[in-house]
Amino acid sequence: MRAEQPGLADARPLTHVEALELDRLPSHLIVIGGGYVGVEFAQAFRRFGTQVTVLEFGTQLPQPPESGPWASAPVAHNSRT
Repeated sequence: MRAEQPGLADARPLTHVEALELDRLPSHLIVIGGGYVGVEFAQAFRRFGTQVTVLEFGTQLPQPPESGPWASAPVAHNSRT
């Protein structure tokens, strides 16, 4: 299922399956959603050399409960009014 956001269809977004089928790496990837799957994709593409931006609505990226408080990653907010 794809999110219905104005202008998103014009950007030709990829699903996670389509991202795995790319035959070349993008120079920049925007991952919508900072859940476990989104962060794993961001990390993998970053390690391959792609510049990555993760867009997350919340104030922190998720962490496993056993990883402790040091593992939380604060999210930088850049809001427009």
